[in-house]
Amino acid sequence: MHDEEIRYTSGGITMHGRSYWNQAENGPRPGVLVFPGASGLIEQTKEAAARLADAGYVTLACDYYGEGYGPGASDEELLALYESLKSDPLTLRSRAQAALAALAAHPEVDSSRIGAIGFCFGGATALELACAGAPLAVVIGFHTSVASVTLSDARNIVGRILICNGAEDPIAPSPEGAQFESAMRDASVRWQLIVYGGVVHAFTDPTGGRLRDPKLGRYDRWAAEDSWQAMRRLLNDELPVRP
Repeated sequence: MHDEEIRYTSGGITMHGRSYWNQAENGPRPGVLVFPGASGLIEQTKEAAARLADAGYVTLACDYYGEGYGPGASDEELLALYESLKSDPLTLRSRAQAALAALAAHPEVDSSRIGAIGFCFGGATALELACAGAPLAVVIGFHTSVASVTLSDARNIVGRILICNGAEDPIAPSPEGAQFESAMRDASVRWQLIVYGGVVHAFTDPTGGRLRDPKLGRYDRWAAEDSWQAMRRLLNDELPVRP
């Protein structure tokens, strides 16, 4: 497994992403953008990117805060960055599009076959990128709130969408599922929503991330493993490593 830092810019800000790929594989392969949650480019995001690279994809664990912000930043700094991006979809789209361009330019990537996954706010970022008309074959979000996503632009989506959420997630409450479904239906998008009963937010993160209140976020092995397999099935359908 090879990994290296990939820097790309958006709006004059330098992003610090990390790319992963298996050097034992030959020829251009599908690429997958991996967007982190609001905490920035944490180890969980990098581990997910490495795990997908081990399956044969070229991945980019993305940065959308820039200038090295991430796990070392304070809660106050990250909250300010997150709130700023959440309320500014054009800037968010620009930064996500810069990540897409960086992955598409990777010499090991088949630029006609790219998808995106994301955790928490990262799922919303991937979906926002799809709503901007990016040529993504698949978009997959884990414990993802769609409240800030420009769903009125869902008609621009070209690929398949999968959202995996907990039924008891206070950050992505169940009414959002109905909002998501309505937008996908109206736009004739091929979509799927998987809801896990008794599961709250951040169910894929064994460390619990920065959500210290178990009522807000808690790891759930069943939901984490099942949603990962659901993602793999969709990737195998739409972005097989060997078509």
